[in-house]
Amino acid sequence: MLPNNDNPPNGWNEWSKYVLKELERLNNVEEKIGEKLEETRVKIEQRIEDVRTKIEQKIEDLRINEIQKMHIEITKLKMKSGMWGAIAGMLPGAAVLIALAVKGVI
Repeated sequence: MLPNNDNPPNGWNEWSKYVLKELERLNNVEEKIGEKLEETRVKIEQRIEDVRTKIEQKIEDLRINEIQKMHIEITKLKMKSGMWGAIAGMLPGAAVLIALAVKGVI
């Protein structure tokens, strides 16, 4: 049986103090790792949000640019169709004038 005092045999008193200090140290390390992990998570989330915002802005810019290009192309097509319509509308009148000139009426 162990003697009833504060210094058990085999240095358990010193060893227990070392174990407790090591547990405290590991607990502190774990807390620091948790804090760093949280900081990193917040930074990553912020970076993701920044990238998402930039991508959305680029998409919107491209959309606006494409709409402007389509508007220009539509305007060109309207002008071309108007010119061809005018030419097509003048053809019957020109044909009548040519026919009258050939008959000598004009």
